[in-house]
Amino acid sequence: MEALALDYFHIRVWGVPVTFINYVILGWLMGMSRIKLAVTIQIAMNLLNIALDLLFVVVFSWGVAGVASATLIAEVSAMLLGVYFLVKRTQFTVKLLPAKQIFEAAALKKMVSVNQDLFIRTVCLLLVFNIFTYKSASFGTETLAANAVLIQIHYLMGYFFDGFSNASSILSGKAVGSKDSRLYKKTLALSSQWALMTAAFLTLAYWLFSEPVIRLFTGIPEVIDIATTYSVWLLLFPMATSIGIIFYGIFTGATDTAPVRKSMFLALLLFLTVYFLAVPVFGNHGLWLAFIAFSAGRSIFLSLYIPKLNRHFST
Repeated sequence: MEALALDYFHIRVWGVPVTFINYVILGWLMGMSRIKLAVTIQIAMNLLNIALDLLFVVVFSWGVAGVASATLIAEVSAMLLGVYFLVKRTQFTVKLLPAKQIFEAAALKKMVSVNQDLFIRTVCLLLVFNIFTYKSASFGTETLAANAVLIQIHYLMGYFFDGFSNASSILSGKAVGSKDSRLYKKTLALSSQWALMTAAFLTLAYWLFSEPVIRLFTGIPEVIDIATTYSVWLLLFPMATSIGIIFYGIFTGATDTAPVRKSMFLALLLFLTVYFLAVPVFGNHGLWLAFIAFSAGRSIFLSLYIPKLNRHFST
């Protein structure tokens, strides 16, 4: 597994600058409410990635290197498409700004502060997923594969909430910029309602179709059996994480990211506490319990900062 991971890394690492550029393009498009262009780029990138995966892996038998190459090519193509859209379809202009404007103290301090908070949040997320993967591997290759399948399903669920989170980010940003408390309150209320309704829908859908969904990811009987055994934990995931992901959009849109950092750090501590207590006793069930506790912690701890954000709009 280590050798395969290194093969993947040595190809994918060349996409790091491209990934950063794609973040900038998508961030600018979303900030300017050009959502259709942003979605078009993402759909095109993923469709190309899928097509190249099939070509390189199924037809050419390149294995892991084929998967990595497909992703790298798709990301470069997305960057080129994004640059084209910026130049041809928006009011974006490329020009050199004076150094005084680039290093304007107040704006630079705010950007560094926001990025610092979100960087720490990302580190906490990576720690959780890396620990989860590391421990999964200790239970054997079949359990590792089963957990990987379930984590992919978890990502699919998360993407449902990401859409609402991005919309909430845009609207809360507009509310802060225009000091529109009515827009903020409406965004908060609708975001909460959609979070809970989407969580209920995903829970019901997965309860009804969990086995067919698992079979979309693997045809190995042993992996299917193990994934089915532990898939019950994913029934808890939508309700546990919904508020946390969508409120993340509210806080980042308002550029009030310190609560995001603090709540994620507390969720990480909760994960580690449950991890060290439950995994030695319950094995992989304990690992999933720790992960669900982390997901719930994200929601609970971030919700505690909502009253403070509300006061910002009442003053």
